[in-house]
Amino acid sequence: MQSLRKNFHLINQLATGLFMIEASYAEPYMPLVYKLLAGESVEMDEENTQPVCYAINMAADGGIVRYESFDQAEPGSIAVLPIKGPIMKQDYCGSPGTQSMKAWLKMADEHPNISGHVLDISTGGGAVDGTFEFRQVIENSKKPVVAFGDGLIASSGYVLASAAAHIMMSNETAQIGSIGTAISFRDSSEADAKYGIKTHYIRATNSHQKNEDGLQAQKGNYKPIQEHVLDPTNDIFINAVRQSRAGKLKESEPLKGKTAGEPLNGQMYLAKQAIALGLADSIGTLEDAIALAQQLANNSQTKNSSHTNNNSMPKFKAAMTAIGAFLGLSATADNQEMTQEQVEQLNNELSRLQSANDSLTTAQAGFQTQINQLTQDLATANTNLTTANASLTTAQAQAAEWKTKAETYGAQPGATPTNPVKANEELESGNESDPGKVIANLPHNKKLDSNPLFN
Repeated sequence: MQSLRKNFHLINQLATGLFMIEASYAEPYMPLVYKLLAGESVEMDEENTQPVCYAINMAADGGIVRYESFDQAEPGSIAVLPIKGPIMKQDYCGSPGTQSMKAWLKMADEHPNISGHVLDISTGGGAVDGTFEFRQVIENSKKPVVAFGDGLIASSGYVLASAAAHIMMSNETAQIGSIGTAISFRDSSEADAKYGIKTHYIRATNSHQKNEDGLQAQKGNYKPIQEHVLDPTNDIFINAVRQSRAGKLKESEPLKGKTAGEPLNGQMYLAKQAIALGLADSIGTLEDAIALAQQLANNSQTKNSSHTNNNSMPKFKAAMTAIGAFLGLSATADNQEMTQEQVEQLNNELSRLQSANDSLTTAQAGFQTQINQLTQDLATANTNLTTANASLTTAQAQAAEWKTKAETYGAQPGATPTNPVKANEELESGNESDPGKVIANLPHNKKLDSNPLFN
C-alpha cells in the first residue's frame, strides 16, 4: 500500500493516460504495469530521484573532462541530459520524468559555464502528457541542442529529438521513427461474465457523451476514439515533426484516405535509411555529438553570446538605438534602450551591410582591372596608329617620287611612251584582228622599218 501511495502519479498515468510508444518497446514492461494497476506489491527503486544531467568539457588536446555540477564546469562546457527508458511526466522508480528533465535543461541553458546541450536519448517513447511541454523547452533553448540516439529514438522520444538542431545516431543498426499515436486497453468482460460479474455504467441525463468513445471502443467501434482523440493528437505530433525537420524531411505521397506518407506513418527505420528520409542527420559517437554541440555554440550567434555580454551591453544601448533608428529598425518606447531582439536585428542588419560592402569592394576591384586593361589596350592602339601613319607617309613620298621619275622618263626627246595596257586593250577588244599587225604598228617597230641595218 505504501508503494501504491508513493507511485500514485505513475499508476494514474498508466491507467488513464494517452501514450506515444513503440509496441515492441512497451511489451516487456506490461507485466509490471499489470501488477501496478492491480495494486500488487512491486519491487521498485524508491530512492529520491537525483539530477543525472552533467557537463562535459573537451580540451584542445582531445581530452574529455566530466563535471557532475555546472558550477564546477569550465566555461564553454556542454551539458549532457540522458533521456533513458519510458518517458513519463512525473519521476518514477528512481527515474526522472519530463518535469524534472525540463527543469535541468532550463538550469543548464541559463548557466554561464554551459555553451550547448546534448540530449543522450535511448527510449521507445512514453506518455503524451508532459512530452510536448518538454519539447517546447528544447525549442526555446538559447543555446544549440544536439540529439544523440543511443540505439533507439521512437515515438514520443522523437517528439523531443526533432526539436534539436541536429540528430545523430550511434550506429547503423540504431533505430528511429514510430511517428504515430495509438491506444490499447484490456477487455475483461468475458472473464467477468464467467464469474458472474456485471458492470453497470450510469451517466447523468446531460452527460450522454461522457466516456462514449471508450464505451464504443469496447463494443468494437473504434472510429469515435480515433476521430476525437488519436487523430488530433497524431496531427500535433506530425505537424511538430514537419515544422522541426522542414527542408530535410523527404515525405512520400500518402495513401488514399490518409494525410501522411512515409516516414510519418508510424514505421521504424535503421539509421542510414532514416538519414536518407530526413529523420536523422548523421551517425557518430556521443563524443562526436558533444563536439558538434560545441562547434554550433562557437559558430552561431546565439542568445547565449548576448547573455554572457549582458553586463557590458547597457553601455552601448543608446548608441545602438541611434544606429538602429538610422537603419530603420524599431526602437523602444523611451528611445533609450534596445531590447535583446532589437540588438539581434541590428547585428543581422550590420552583417547584411558588411556583406553588401564586401560585394561592392569586389565589384570595384573587378571594374578597376577592366579599366586598367582598357587603358593598356588604348595605348597599344595609339602606338600602332602612329606607326601606321608613319608608314603611310613614307609610302606616299615614295609614290610621289616614282610618279615624278615616270613623268621625267616619259618626256625624253624623240621618245613616245608606250602604253602596253592600251595595246592589250586594243588586242582584247578586237580592234585589230591580226596580232602581228598590232605588233608591227608599235612606234619602235616602225622606226626599225626605216633603219637600213634591219632591212
